[in-house]
Order: sequence, then C-alpha cells, then structure tokens
Amino acid sequence: MIGTITSKINQYVSPGQNKEAGEKKTDQAPVQQKPVESPQTPVNDSFSADNKIAKPSSDPAGSKEFVGLQSSLSQEITGSQTSGTDREYSLQLKTEGVTAERESAPMDRNKPVDIQGNSPEAKARRTELLRNTPQVNKTNGKDGEGMCGGASLAGAMVIDSGKTPEAAQKNAAAIRSVYGDLNKGKKLTPEQDEALKHLASGKISVKDTEQLQKVMYEITQKVHGQGDGGVNIDGMAEAVNMLRAKGGFAGGSDIKFHLNEGGTSRTGGKHWTTTVDGLHVDTWPTNYSSDKPNKGPNYAVVTGALQGIGKGNDGWVGDVNISGNSNTSIEYMDPGLNKPLTVTFDQETYKGKSTEDILGNNMTGEDITKAQNFERTMGQWEAMEKNDPSTFSDWKQNAPGTYKKYEEWKKSHK
Repeated sequence: MIGTITSKINQYVSPGQNKEAGEKKTDQAPVQQKPVESPQTPVNDSFSADNKIAKPSSDPAGSKEFVGLQSSLSQEITGSQTSGTDREYSLQLKTEGVTAERESAPMDRNKPVDIQGNSPEAKARRTELLRNTPQVNKTNGKDGEGMCGGASLAGAMVIDSGKTPEAAQKNAAAIRSVYGDLNKGKKLTPEQDEALKHLASGKISVKDTEQLQKVMYEITQKVHGQGDGGVNIDGMAEAVNMLRAKGGFAGGSDIKFHLNEGGTSRTGGKHWTTTVDGLHVDTWPTNYSSDKPNKGPNYAVVTGALQGIGKGNDGWVGDVNISGNSNTSIEYMDPGLNKPLTVTFDQETYKGKSTEDILGNNMTGEDITKAQNFERTMGQWEAMEKNDPSTFSDWKQNAPGTYKKYEEWKKSHK
C-alpha cells in the first residue's frame, strides 16, 4: 500500500452535511514533530534519515465547508451571499482588470464556445465560459461543494488550451492518459469522453466544462495528500507533476493554484482558486444556498489579478506554481519549520515518467521530504554558528560540502 504524504487529517463537512452529521470537529492531536536532538559533529556530508520532519499539513483543500472568498465587486455583481446557515460576507478584496459583467445572461450550456486565440475577444469568450461554470452545477450537483481542486485544474486547462490548437490537443491527451492510469478498469463516461474531444478541438461548452471539472476532480482523488473531500498542497503538486509528465499545460501559461482559508475563505474551511496569466478564477458559486443548491443562476467569480491572496496575507496556506516551461514549485507554510518553505520539482526528472512511477514511488512526496530535511539541517548549522563557534568550526572541517551549501543558503535567506 502506498503511504500518504500526510499523517494526520482534519475533518471538515459541507454546509449541507451539518444537518445530518453536525459540525465535525477533529479529535486528532496536531502533527507531532520529532524533537530536535542536540546536534552532533557530522562525520560527513550525508543527511541523517532521522532528520526527517512531518510532511505538509493535511489540510483538506476543496473542503466542503468552503463558502468562498468574495470581493466587494462580486457582491455588487451578484448581490449578498446567503446559504442554509445565513452566512454573511464582509471580506473586501481589491481586484484589477475586472471581467465579470453584471448584466450578462446565463450561457446556453450546450453551445460550443471557441476558446482559441489570444485576442481580447478570445480571452473574453474564455472568461464568460468559466464564469458560467461554477463548481456546483447541473452536472456535479451538490457534490460540487467539495470539488474546488478539480474545478481549479479544469479552469486552468481551459485557459491554457486556448493558447494554440496544439496546446488544446496535448492538454486533452494528458488528462485522458492520467485519468486512465489512475482509474484502471474505469472508463470515462460518454459525456466525459466527449468533453475531452471538444477540449482538444478548441470548442467547448459549459456542459463540457462541467464534465471536465468532474474528470479533474477524480484525478485529484487518486493522488497522495487527501483530506475529507479534497486535495492538499502536496496532492495538487503531484497531480500537476503527473499531467506535466504527460505533456499537459502545453500552452506555457503562468499558472498559480492558491489554497486559502480563514481571511480569504470561510473560517475553518479551505478552498482552491487559480490565477492564469493574471486572470483569477474562483469557482465557488455566487448567491449559493446549500439548502437550495439548484436555485440560480449561480456564477463563478472571474476577475483580473486578485490582491489579498498569497504569501503574506491572512488565510494563506500555500500555492502550486507553473510558469511556462519552468519547474513546478510549491510554497507553503510548513508546520514543522514554522515558516514558509519552497520546494521545486525538477521537470527533467519527471519528464516521460509514467503516472505509476510518480505515484508508486511517491516522487513528489520524496522531493518535499528532501527539502524539509535540508531546511532543518541548515537551521541546525545556523544555530551552531551562533551558539557554539568551536563546534561549528569542527563541522566545517568534517563536512565541507554541507558547509558550502550552508553558505549559499545563508546568502539566499538574507
């Protein structure tokens, strides 16, 4: 059995589940870190296996508890937000390059939308398509409350596929391949198969995009880093690495997947959104009531670059980043180190690897562990240099390679 990256899972329930299950509260203790033993003089440049620390916190991203970050703009567009528990929203977020329109009527769910091209008109078509495809919709139903990770991936793929016909074809093929690898013995439904064919053609409808959300959600449910109803930072990175290994995200877009809670989501809940080339997509439906999930119309909130999300802001949990053909990376608040940690995944290592290799060998998790161990080791060297210069001098002599890395690390952390 493949072990998960995370060792503890906090449980969350959807707003609609509260009536049946009550507000679930975790009865699990926080992840316990190994106490750091008194540093010993290293005998060489090897890192001890005992230097491992806990993996990223298993926050169930895509939490069904999420109600969504909504800017003052979205309040103006869609009216105040309500739900079965009479939620109130007062969060004020600044937006740039607003693209959502107050008077836009719902799109025909079955009408193909030409997503190809880089003209303002093509970008506007993609924007309106995504605005009409919130994660709770006629295809996903109430289950969509927990699908924000998959919906964010789907939105990014739609935008990226609009860059070139070749990108659309490669992205559809990568999704199809990874889904098949992770779901042995389970075929795509006819509707899902059709949606991927339409994505490859560059003409995709709202209904197709809803099906794409479901496909991407099923992919996120098969990776490491799971919570109750959603994928976490490590799992989203693994999904991205799998898709890129198959040629996905071929349009070379600048993509960020954001995981937030608290200040930029509902307190206690976690939620994925995405920004692609400066366009931010939040798929939680506007005017949504968990007690009346079919009451609409509901829209995703699609705006220009959204300020107030990301490192340094309240509620930030982490980001998964892709920029063109560069390496995938994550930046998240590491609970063991008690500070942000950046982990870069060498795409040359992942290139051409099968989904089974990436999943079975836990390649993404191992990369995260190495980064954690390295950061902890550098912290020990820093403390020794400050508190025990004599021992630090011995360390320099015994492990010159590690000392060189420490000097480089110090410069990068100034």
